[in-house]
Amino acid sequence: MSEETGCGIWGELVATARAHPEAIVACSAPNGQRMVSTPSDIRELFVDEFPTQAVMRNIHQDDKSTIIALWATARVSGSAHGRARSEREPRQSKHYFLFDLVETHGVMVTVVAPSNESDIDLPAVEPAPVKIRRTAFTCDATATMETAEHSVTDLLGYPLEQFVGTSLLDLVHPDDVDVSLKRWADLVIGAISQIQVPVQLRTRSGSWAYVEATCTSRISTSNDILVELVDISAEMEAHARLREREDLLNRLTSALPTGIAHFDGEGLLVFFNERLVDIVGTVPSTLEEYVRHVDPSDEASVTEILGAATERAEDAELEISIVNSARSENRRCKLSLRALVDADGGPLGVLCCLDDVTESWELHGQLAAQATTDSLTNVSNRSAVLALLDETLEGGDGSTATVFFFDLNSFKEINDELGHKMGDAVLCDFSERLKSVSRPGDLVGRLGGDEFVVVARGVSERDAEQLAARLTQAVNGRRCIDGLDVIITASCGYSVSSGSGVMTADALIAEADAAMYEQKRSGDRSPRRYIA
Repeated sequence: MSEETGCGIWGELVATARAHPEAIVACSAPNGQRMVSTPSDIRELFVDEFPTQAVMRNIHQDDKSTIIALWATARVSGSAHGRARSEREPRQSKHYFLFDLVETHGVMVTVVAPSNESDIDLPAVEPAPVKIRRTAFTCDATATMETAEHSVTDLLGYPLEQFVGTSLLDLVHPDDVDVSLKRWADLVIGAISQIQVPVQLRTRSGSWAYVEATCTSRISTSNDILVELVDISAEMEAHARLREREDLLNRLTSALPTGIAHFDGEGLLVFFNERLVDIVGTVPSTLEEYVRHVDPSDEASVTEILGAATERAEDAELEISIVNSARSENRRCKLSLRALVDADGGPLGVLCCLDDVTESWELHGQLAAQATTDSLTNVSNRSAVLALLDETLEGGDGSTATVFFFDLNSFKEINDELGHKMGDAVLCDFSERLKSVSRPGDLVGRLGGDEFVVVARGVSERDAEQLAARLTQAVNGRRCIDGLDVIITASCGYSVSSGSGVMTADALIAEADAAMYEQKRSGDRSPRRYIA
């Protein structure tokens, strides 16, 4: 990767190198447990690099938690910056920049730059006694220690006379024995010339020390193997605490009723919880695949707000339908998008949260239907009729509305002679016949009792007359209801609004009602139009 690329995390690293020409660099493995050689294109950006040892060794004890937090942030966001002090200079902090280049270079990068700011506000800290963190010794091919530095005692606690002559493999933790034996055998037979492994060794006190062991074969020259140990206990403890925090985060997100998916700036899935799988039916590996689970009717809206979140770091909320691929069903969900940004406010990715609101959405629909539907006939009720008329009459676009008002003749006699059950059946039959001959878009409603209306919008006077005749013909006649022959007739009056916007819904209904009663009194079976 060249410096000219200047984008993403690599671009941030290049910019940091230019801004801090005196900075030095170090690289570690993705798990942070050991230092590794700095890739050449990274090394050439800086004046120098750390010796091959853990960076944490140089950090003041009180500031190690800062470096741990920076590490965790960089693993999530790609980069992090903070200040920390060293053991040698406890009153002067330095800049620490961490970059996650695992995907492109296979390493985590730490850049340390001097600070021009005086930390006069920092409390005086007495230099902590330096703990020996490194030692070296030699072994023969059987892993028996032959010679050792005095620092062995400081690191592991064993006096030299007790340490020399002991098998190194006897000090290895049981969990690490199998791997250690295999790697040691490869070293002895010459399959490899050097091994570097993290391992736990038993100290004289019986506790276990995490060390990074670098074993170099010198069998061909001095017939021994050089073993160098670096204490990485602090780093391992930091990683253990980080793992505990990650485990806690996983447990918390697993317990949430919300489905969570974290996508990075490239649209790749970083994290998800099990609730997301329950809602979606599968694990979407990319943001594009995530959108495929959205119902087609909502896809355009979701694509728009996702673009705003990933490109302009804008949050958004939207109620959508999700297609559950495992159960082949639609779930109504509330989608909340939270843009993830860097220190400068630039987009780093997006957090998608899904709340399944299907039950409440269905209940809301049921309640809305109950509020606008006549429970007996399943046609619109009075409030729905008035709402549609108000909307049409107050539209201001000159649209007309026509109300056809029907009142059943002799309905009281049907109730009295045949019973209320038959009366209800007659009302239901009447409403069905009205619906069967109404035009698409017309509204059939029951105002109460045996009074029904049909509301038609945009009908001319001539068409209104023809529609009134067709409706009347459909509802009048002999019916077989519940095994009984019943003759049903109804009077009809209708009124057409002027389109001027000055008439109210109640007034238009009243006019149609008056026309209906005029027809009923006249005895004429033809629908009667209201004439002022």
